[in-house]
Amino acid sequence: MRPSHATFVITALAACSSPAATPLDAARDAATDAATDAATDAPPDGPTADWSCVGAPAPTTAPAQLALGGVVLERRLVDLVPRGGVVNDVFAAGDETTVLATTTSATGSGAFTTTITTGGAPRDVYLRHRGTDLIDAYSYLPRPLATDLTNAVIVTLSSAQFSLFEALAGRTQDPTRGFLVAIVLDCQLRVVPGAQVTTSPPATATIYAAADSTPSDASATTDAGIAYLFDLPIGAVVVNVQVGAVTYPARTIAVRRFDAPAFTAVYLAP
Repeated sequence: MRPSHATFVITALAACSSPAATPLDAARDAATDAATDAATDAPPDGPTADWSCVGAPAPTTAPAQLALGGVVLERRLVDLVPRGGVVNDVFAAGDETTVLATTTSATGSGAFTTTITTGGAPRDVYLRHRGTDLIDAYSYLPRPLATDLTNAVIVTLSSAQFSLFEALAGRTQDPTRGFLVAIVLDCQLRVVPGAQVTTSPPATATIYAAADSTPSDASATTDAGIAYLFDLPIGAVVVNVQVGAVTYPARTIAVRRFDAPAFTAVYLAP
């Protein structure tokens, strides 16, 4: 089976399996179709994971300004509905206070767009998404931005939707600790099955998503490429990924307290 599109029960983002995709590129239809059809549609045959970038040098330059935009969707049961009025703030990695750029998703379409300044070098950023009746979501990109990213698909949800997820998982998130969604990608930013995700400090429980993104009893990522990590300590957490003989670079992110209310999502690429 090939790495396929990822659509998440609760994450802030959706990834595309197109070889030419930018880190968060995903067609709106792909996100919606995957959410509603994955339970019945078997992934098509295709290429295995691409590790061609392993050991390759990262880009060192970028245009002075980069476009950042896409669409915000809200999960309502099995549906993904365009959500307007969501404020999308962009921060530099490691900075919790300085907003680099901000934009609000449009009513009706959920579309948003903004521009960030790079200083001529790739910019390592994350996003915060806030909307009425939604859990705040913090989204960490797989790589520092070196090119425009204009087709991001941001998936938000309410506390009621998260409660449905907890029921499916058979586990309740500790409100005083953090919840993390980890999405494992290959060099072409396609989701990867067979990955082990660990953190330091460790999570109380790690549950891997089934192909339809619902919780499963799998011992590694499935065709969804997703791991749900419960009850992490608040603050800096190091995320590690192992896929067979391939070890991903360790990624340090900030995990937020769930009763803020907030959760964190991170994309992980080799």
